[in-house]
Amino acid sequence: MWSPIPYIEAIKREQAVFSEEQIIGFLREAEAGIAIKGLCRRHGFSEA
Repeated sequence: MWSPIPYIEAIKREQAVFSEEQIIGFLREAEAGIAIKGLCRRHGFSEA
């Protein structure tokens, strides 16, 4: 039987959590030498 649940879950996963400006900021911090582990912890996202 067909269920919309897998499709709804896929759409939820594809929605951006961070804005483009936030991502650019994270990358600039990483370029500046901040440890990735600390950067991830500070901003609440996974290292993976």
